[in-house]
Amino acid sequence: MEPSKMPNYTRNGKQEVPMEFNQFIENMNSGKFCKAKHRAFAVLLVYYGVRKSEARRATKEQFSIQGNLLFFDVGQRLKHSKK
Repeated sequence: MEPSKMPNYTRNGKQEVPMEFNQFIENMNSGKFCKAKHRAFAVLLVYYGVRKSEARRATKEQFSIQGNLLFFDVGQRLKHSKK
């Protein structure tokens, strides 16, 4: 895709401007997902800001539910040792 058609991204592909929530909802509704769990994967990436590899390595024990809230313990980050 041409950079002019991706206004939130730099020339190197890094996102400079966060996606608006309404745009995210529109993309989720109009996106084509092979399986329903792929939609959840996209939500995990956006809401928790993890890398794809960090999300794929996640285990059941990293998630917890308290009341009506879902918590995700990202654990050791792949870069810069952030937690």
